[in-house]
Amino acid sequence: MIDYALLLNRLRNFSALHDVIKTFTSGPEKNMDRVKFNDYPIMHVVYAGSQYTDNTKTYDLTVYFLELPLEHATQQQQEHMVSNMEHAAEDLIGEIATGNLFDLDTNQFAANTGIVLESASTQVVTESKSNNMCGVSLSLQLSVPAPYDSCNIPYTT
Repeated sequence: MIDYALLLNRLRNFSALHDVIKTFTSGPEKNMDRVKFNDYPIMHVVYAGSQYTDNTKTYDLTVYFLELPLEHATQQQQEHMVSNMEHAAEDLIGEIATGNLFDLDTNQFAANTGIVLESASTQVVTESKSNNMCGVSLSLQLSVPAPYDSCNIPYTT
């Protein structure tokens, strides 16, 4: 079964191979405090939960792509940073949609495994109060096969 830890590992691999992304993190949004990171841009994954329907599990993820703007960045400079982060988000969407995200380092997963990109949308993020970061948040819904099977239960016999 394709679980959250495996998805997170694949997202971590994507960030490591991407030319623009310098730091990967995950967890609650409060973990994105700028003082924790030295290298930007960052890719931060938040797991919002999942739904189960008809032998399918749908993961709800928010992936932040954030850049640390200069102290006195102009509006045009911030727009350029947002644009760059949106391109990184679109790279991730492309990797998921083509099945490549699940075939980065092994043939364990490929496009025919039933992993489906249900939806993807971005929103601009500009935080100028406490963290002073800008970029995009990418909301993803990924569906994976989740057969209801008692063989998956770790019963002691």
